Amino acid sequence: MVQFRFDPEQGNWTLYEADPNRRWFAWDLVQPSPDLAELLRHVHVSAAGIIVG
Repeated sequence: MVQFRFDPEQGNWTLYEADPNRRWFAWDLVQPSPDLAELLRHVHVSAAGIIVG
């Protein structure tokens, strides 16, 4: 599971990933970006589910 959060003060989107216990963590391999499309390029959907990478 992934989630995108927008910080209006910074004007940036951040990519979050849930662990098996559904706790959310910012994905630290991708820097926050004002361009949501930039973060979407790191999310891949497959038959097995959503993969961040």
